[in-house]
Amino acid sequence: MATAAKLKEHLQKAKKELDEESKKAEDPKNSPDVRQRKKKFKRLTRKIASIAYGEKVAADKMKKKKGGDAA
Repeated sequence: MATAAKLKEHLQKAKKELDEESKKAEDPKNSPDVRQRKKKFKRLTRKIASIAYGEKVAADKMKKKKGGDAA
């Protein structure tokens, strides 16, 4: 599975490709290539957010275990 750091690199590359494709397209809103790049960018963003949330939840669980009973 990809790490968060690797995914961030891919995200930056996808953002750069999206910007370049948007500049090239005559009508960026209706261009299939631009839409494809946007989908990839959004998918990577969601994946990174999911990993970050999972790490946060895991860290919170560890704090609760170490901290004892919290009412």
